[in-house]
Amino acid sequence: PRRPALVFGEDRRDYGTLVRQARRLAAFLGAAPHLSSRKEPVAAVLGGRESLTPLCFLACAMAGAAYLPLDPACPPARRRQILADSGAALLLDFTGGTPSPDEVSCPVYSRESVLAALADPRWDRDGLLPGEDPALEDRRLFYLLYTSGSTGDPKGVEVTRGNLEAFLSWAVAICPGEEPAYLSSAALSFDL
Repeated sequence: PRRPALVFGEDRRDYGTLVRQARRLAAFLGAAPHLSSRKEPVAAVLGGRESLTPLCFLACAMAGAAYLPLDPACPPARRRQILADSGAALLLDFTGGTPSPDEVSCPVYSRESVLAALADPRWDRDGLLPGEDPALEDRRLFYLLYTSGSTGDPKGVEVTRGNLEAFLSWAVAICPGEEPAYLSSAALSFDL
């Protein structure tokens, strides 16, 4: 729990802190009816490279929602189309702007509301959260990515928990060791 998990500039979090904060945010997000009332909800995350973004990805998964990374550099029309096509139950927006009602049809959580939830111990929970159950089947949607749309409209690509576990098993097998390191430089909405 005390080993470094996330480093972004001066912001450094160990695994214990990262998991504790992600669980708190997951409880906050999971309490919202628009997320908890759906079978396989999607939570969109609109943000760039910063420490809140991976924390939110983890919190969405713990809350039982698939996360959908949205690139702030994408044109608003593309984001609008992706949000509508995905049926996103909510949007975590760290861009500081206020999306117009015609751009977003789901509840929007700002950076400030996320930071407030992270600081609020009322959201601490004992026991497993919906997305933490080890008995979850491998077919459960873990995250959703959209293609570039170069051949027409962007298409949603579903990545399941089993897909992710297979990729991680492969990565560990090709780079064995106690602390293997991998370098990946790509947009947050791109998948290896």
